[in-house]
Amino acid sequence: MRSSPVRMSRITVSLAVAGAMAVLGLPALASPTAAAPAAPRGPAALDTREASPKANLPVYDAAGRKIADSLWAIYASRQYIERHGAPATVADLARHPLIAFEESMSKHRIMSWFKEVAPHATYAARNTSILGLISAAKAGVGVAPLPMALGDVEADLVRVLGPVPELTRAWRILTHPDQRHTARIAAFFEFVLNESEALHPILTG
Repeated sequence: MRSSPVRMSRITVSLAVAGAMAVLGLPALASPTAAAPAAPRGPAALDTREASPKANLPVYDAAGRKIADSLWAIYASRQYIERHGAPATVADLARHPLIAFEESMSKHRIMSWFKEVAPHATYAARNTSILGLISAAKAGVGVAPLPMALGDVEADLVRVLGPVPELTRAWRILTHPDQRHTARIAAFFEFVLNESEALHPILTG
């Protein structure tokens, strides 16, 4: 997670975000045309992350709101498709080299899903970040699962499968319950909800 200060109107909060959120959401939140309601000055801790739409909030005590869906799909570069073709079904993934996370991230849903649908597939590249998956996919070494909000905007990549329901998650903003109704936190939540229409295509794709 990255910790980034977000300054809006008279509000300053410390916002912990996943790497993809830093690429996707923060530029929209920092838009000079966006106006946040006034609130007392002072730091406040917030967190934004993906969570299963069927799951409860994280195991630690937190209060939050869903702001968008996180949809994922399978991508390959145009160069790769010209040379090797594209998988037409999920079952076809077993016949293509995969791009995925390192074994240290074996509990990530991408890894679990690949083990379920393509247990004997070979892996062309592994990485520890979504941006690393994008780089490997653009290099044409295999097919990669990516958030549609990132994959769809890459001119060199083609969405070949998906969205994949098993990889869908929800973006939430979270804070400690004790802070949820403080003026600055409430103002930030209100700001994000007011901007949800603009954030939706950015975060969901």
